[in-house]
Amino acid sequence: MKDQRSIGAESEIELHSLNFESVQEDTHKIVLQARVKSDALYALTVTMASPGEDEKARTEIEEFLSNIKAGFVRVEPAPYGESYEEQDQEPFDVGKHILFSGGVIKDNPAGENAAGFRMVVQARATSCSVLEEVLSELERTLIAFVANALRTLARFGLGLRGTLGIHKADVPGYLTKGQQHMYTSTTGGKAKATLVATKGSGLIKTPVKYVSAPGSVSITAVSVIVQATSPSFNYRIDGTFV
Repeated sequence: MKDQRSIGAESEIELHSLNFESVQEDTHKIVLQARVKSDALYALTVTMASPGEDEKARTEIEEFLSNIKAGFVRVEPAPYGESYEEQDQEPFDVGKHILFSGGVIKDNPAGENAAGFRMVVQARATSCSVLEEVLSELERTLIAFVANALRTLARFGLGLRGTLGIHKADVPGYLTKGQQHMYTSTTGGKAKATLVATKGSGLIKTPVKYVSAPGSVSITAVSVIVQATSPSFNYRIDGTFV
C-alpha cells in the first residue's frame, strides 16, 4: 500500500506500508527487513532486542512495525560544508536503541550507481516514566551480571545445563517503550535529517534539538537519534544520505 500524502514542502515521496521479515535472531537481538521498490530496490532494516520465547513480546514487535511506513528515492550527493560538524557518535546499544538502517539493495543493478538516497520513515516512539527508566536500567545490570557469572562458571567447567533465558522482553513493554530510534545508512555515510513532529513532542540528536507538533528541526550527522519526550510521539524522519 502507498500513502500519497506529501511529507514536506521540498517534494513528495510515496510512503509504503512495509512487510517485515526476520532475517536474523539470537538471544540478544532480532533483525527484521522490509524491501521497498521505488526508482531502485531499497531495504529498511530494523534491529532491536530479542523477544526470546515470549509471544506477548513478539506481538509487541509486530504492533510496533505495523505503524512504520517508509519511502526512498535516489538523489545526487549535496555538499554539507560547514553545516556538518564532526560529533562523537553514540554507539548502537540494543538495550536502549532500535536501529533503522536504510540503503539500496546491492544485487539490484539499477541501484549500483546510486550516488545517494533520500529516506523518509514514519514511526511512533514512546517514553518511560522515571520509575520505568530506573527499573529498565536495573534489568540491564542484572542481565550483564548473570552473563558474566555464567562465563566465569564456564571457564571452570561449571557451566549450567541448558540455557538461562533472561531477555529485555522479560519486562513487559520494554522492547519498544522508551527506546531511542537510531537512523543510519547501510554505507555508513552522513545524513542531513529533518525531524517532523506530527503528534506529541520529542528530540533529535546529536546535537540535541527539541520539537513539538507541528514543528520540525534539522541536523547533519552520521547517525541520527530520535527520542520521545511525551508519552507518545508520532513523527517522520526525512534524511538524505551520501
